Order: sequence, then structure tokens, then C-alpha cells
Amino acid sequence: SAIAAAAKAKVAVMTTTSVSTLFAMPAEQLAAVRSLQQDNLRRLKQAGVTLLAASDRFDANVLTEINYLDSLSLFSRAELLQMLTQDTARFIFPNRNIGRLQNGYVASFVTVLANPLQDLSSLSQVQLRVRQGQLLKVPMTAAPASAPAE
Repeated sequence: SAIAAAAKAKVAVMTTTSVSTLFAMPAEQLAAVRSLQQDNLRRLKQAGVTLLAASDRFDANVLTEINYLDSLSLFSRAELLQMLTQDTARFIFPNRNIGRLQNGYVASFVTVLANPLQDLSSLSQVQLRVRQGQLLKVPMTAAPASAPAE
């Protein structure tokens, strides 16, 4: 099978499953697509294929993909975080020591408001950004103005 061949050749597969929610289709068809995604991802995972987080969406980012994958109930939060912060990064930059807080690794990381193992939404609540050991100062975005009282 293609999955066995991918595992044997150590091919990594980028997930882009959340794009399916953009298509207008009847609920039963969407459920069938979701079921097929679950089956394929389960088989890839069981075969030991490295899965990477990505997004084909014009209206979202990789966190939307991570949240969608979480909703499929196939991966633990630890697996999703490893996919997001380690496996994907090392695939994109294979010659860099990244994705770990360890001696000899690039000191680039973010801190978030809460533990993403308990609450994935905390991944969008970045509190601190460090790039190559230097604190990044990112201007706070202005909160949307509230509608005037009538």
C-alpha cells in the first residue's frame, strides 16, 4: 500500500484536513469525508509515518489545522504539540537544531498563557517571543473598538 511504502521510505505527510470544512456539502457527505480522514490518519499513524501540521486554507493558519486534528480524537495533545513544534519545524529546517529546549539548540520559542496540553486555544495566546536568544518586542494589537451605545 501507499501508506506502507511511505513508512518504509520515511516519507513525511503534511495534514491539511481542515480545508474540508470550507466546502459546502450536505452533513452526511461531510461526515463521510471526516470518517475517511480519520481512517487515513489512523492508518498513517499506525504505520509510523511522520505527520506534519500544515494548512491549505486562505482564511486560517496551522492552528486551525491543529484544532481540527484535535477534534478527530486520533492524537493526544502531546502528539499534536510535537507535530506542531518539533516534527514540522525539523522537516522544514532539517539542518537546524530546533524544536527543543536543550543545549546546542537554537533558543527560539514562545510562551503561552496556559498549558496547551489542557487547552489548545492557549496556543493563540502568546505571551513572550524569543528568537535566537533575543526577546522580541511585538506591538500589542489594538482591541476592536466597541460599537457606540445607542
